[in-house]
Amino acid sequence: MFTANLNRMDARGLRPVAATLRVLKPARLVRLSAEAALSRGGGGGAAASFNAALAREIADVEESLHLRAAGDRELRTLIREEIAVRSGLGRAFAAGCCDALLARAALMKAAPLYRVRHGDQLPVETLERLVYEGFVREMVDRLTAGLANQHPNDAAGLEDAIERRLLALSKAERRSIQEDLGLQELTGRTLRTFVARGGLAALLLGGASAAGFGVYLAATTVAHALFTTVLGVTLPFVAYTTLTGGLAFLLSPLGALTVVGGLGALGYWRLRRSLDQRVLAWLIVILVEEGARLPQGP
Repeated sequence: MFTANLNRMDARGLRPVAATLRVLKPARLVRLSAEAALSRGGGGGAAASFNAALAREIADVEESLHLRAAGDRELRTLIREEIAVRSGLGRAFAAGCCDALLARAALMKAAPLYRVRHGDQLPVETLERLVYEGFVREMVDRLTAGLANQHPNDAAGLEDAIERRLLALSKAERRSIQEDLGLQELTGRTLRTFVARGGLAALLLGGASAAGFGVYLAATTVAHALFTTVLGVTLPFVAYTTLTGGLAFLLSPLGALTVVGGLGALGYWRLRRSLDQRVLAWLIVILVEEGARLPQGP
């Protein structure tokens, strides 16, 4: 169960999660987006300005947690409280709430994103698998579409970025990608080509969503590299997976200024609901992966 995996993480792994959860709040995101829109006149630079500001705020909060030596227990409590609040249980439930109840509440909140039906009748383990698979499938579809539309001149830079991220992985993690994807050779070029040609999407359609770790690692490696090369900013991965669709519009210059201008009470409610769903889905997936993470090799 994903909530139990919090106990496997130390302060180094918990800090970025806690910092991200603290920053990804509706009021804060609307403020950042409105400031970016006003500073850039709503032009194309507003999105880049917003992304950079979001990355800075998360880094600042993470650094503040580090400087005041927030320990494992405090960070786990903060994350559990965020799960409880975003799931609709309320902060007071976090302390005495068992893992099973907390996990079910979070999964039920995120499940509608992936058209999971009758979630209240499913075991927690089944719900967790369906949310995980839906998250990875959506991410792979976005990556495949993004690479298909990429200009050929940008391919070399992306391949270099993917190569650097692959080298940062452990030998065991690289082997997991290569074996799960069936690649004879794992390089920035072979991985970009595999994803661009729909290889990851085909694996998922063939039922390889349960293959899990290698597919997930491949998708996140390419996504991180794509974000860095396209946006020129190392944006936390949660932003790539949460700030999408209708949520992206509500945080666009037009959407943010509408909410700030007092005309968007309904929009603000939608923003909060969508943000909570997306953030919980992201958190579920990274905690599932924490439980499945391979031992670090040389």
